[in-house]
Amino acid sequence: MLVMWTWSILKFGKPSKTELQEEQPFEEQWSVLASINDLKIQQKFLHEIRFGPAYFELKSEPNIQSLENKTFGDWFYRHKTGVLLQQWNSTATPNTNLIFIDAETLVLRTIKENIPSVLWALTETEDNMLQLDCDTGQEILTYKIEI
Repeated sequence: MLVMWTWSILKFGKPSKTELQEEQPFEEQWSVLASINDLKIQQKFLHEIRFGPAYFELKSEPNIQSLENKTFGDWFYRHKTGVLLQQWNSTATPNTNLIFIDAETLVLRTIKENIPSVLWALTETEDNMLQLDCDTGQEILTYKIEI
């Protein structure tokens, strides 16, 4: 056993104290959610609904202040000129907003408010519109969207 321990230290080296301090718990780590042109949106895990989806805090580079202090699902859709996001108004009941961020102007716009679902599917239609289908668990709500 001592031989194995000595061999592993010699082969791999002992991690330094600074390497150990730099590792953050999963809950504190930022990861890339979406990227378009020079806009990068990062997410940090906040929590999850029991037997349901997770929700996140977002930040962007360059910084868009209107993303701060809000809760988002991990759903997103990369559009030609920006990105669509799912903003949560509540973690107790399904109540969400469809948000669009223009990648060039960095302007955040609310497209549709108070959608009673977190389960979304978005498709492009033949007439260059977007169709958002939202599953409430009882029915599928359909919204036509023009960016």
